[in-house]
Amino acid sequence: MKSNDLGEELPTKQEINNICQAFRQKAYLLPHKCVRKKFGVKRTSASKLPGGMSMDQPDSLLTNAKYDVCITTITFFPDINATAKLMYDLAGDLADKGLKVVVLTQNRSYNDPNKIFPSFERIGGFDVIRVSLPSFDKNKGLTKLLMYLFFAQKSLAKVKKIQANSFFAVFPPFFTTYYMMKKCLKRSIPFVLILHDLHPDTAIRRKQISARHPLALLLKRQTRALMKESTRIVT
Repeated sequence: MKSNDLGEELPTKQEINNICQAFRQKAYLLPHKCVRKKFGVKRTSASKLPGGMSMDQPDSLLTNAKYDVCITTITFFPDINATAKLMYDLAGDLADKGLKVVVLTQNRSYNDPNKIFPSFERIGGFDVIRVSLPSFDKNKGLTKLLMYLFFAQKSLAKVKKIQANSFFAVFPPFFTTYYMMKKCLKRSIPFVLILHDLHPDTAIRRKQISARHPLALLLKRQTRALMKESTRIVT
């Protein structure tokens, strides 16, 4: 399997075909146990969380909370990578300006999925809400795409309960930014796209997917919509 500059294994054409088959079979809508068994992903029990904390953030904490900005990112502090650092700095800077900020991310470390973080924290003047995900290996193409699917499903369910005046989302991961943008359009809420990489162009350039592949066509439609309909784009 080929690797990129970060040492991450890139998905093969066969793996991309498999994810498209999963789309067609709607495997991502099956109970998590079924998906874990099919794709060999692991989930840590709630008893292994620090302090016995629940894996899912209690929605009661969101009932009366109103935010100026909601930032969605699949990796965040205390992870150590460029995106996590940038989003941490962005949230802190906005909070320093007097805005009420909430960050929506996953409860596992992007670098080491065996590390699990609290479902809710207040850091540096802003809130962090983490949705629970199974353990996915981001260095394998197929499981990385499945992680994106799970994160999209879980974060969108949480977004329905978050009251915010504007939403920011990082792209990639796939799927999450597109569906979040659509939600914002329906609610007439500003949506800011933080563009870190352009897909499927990058995957096509690396020759890991054909330009005519169904997954490439799907991502191209979503990317075009994001570029056209986002309120602002930050690169």
